[in-house]
Amino acid sequence: MARRIKVFLDANTIISAFVFEGVYRKALRLSIENGFKLVTSEYVLDEVNEVLKRKFPDRRVEIMRMLALMDLKVVPIPASEECKKFLSVLRDRKDVPILTSAIKAKAEILLSGDKDFDKKALKGLIQVVNAQEFITKYTYTPSKMGR
Repeated sequence: MARRIKVFLDANTIISAFVFEGVYRKALRLSIENGFKLVTSEYVLDEVNEVLKRKFPDRRVEIMRMLALMDLKVVPIPASEECKKFLSVLRDRKDVPILTSAIKAKAEILLSGDKDFDKKALKGLIQVVNAQEFITKYTYTPSKMGR
């Protein structure tokens, strides 16, 4: 069996996919249809829960239940010692546990709309893509198959 691509989902990806119609929902659907292995962290789920509580309280319970039913691997919050080595590559310190979790989970892709994940600074560590880039890269079209 071929190895499945691991895609780490950031909080903005999860919230956008479940709350809004749009590219993040399409990207999540595409990752499921392609059989990608979806990964996130307890840290991200805590952030999702807090944002939903603040901005979309009427949808919080429903979305958290759907996440619990998904084939979604959840990795623990990384220790602060593990995070220290990535402090210098991110502008926003709050994103360090997310990056650390994604790398520790051996994800090939970090699916995020957060512009603080500087693609150049993270090159060689993990591939960061937004929803539109993900859709463009992983949507099947005959032209991509050499036709």
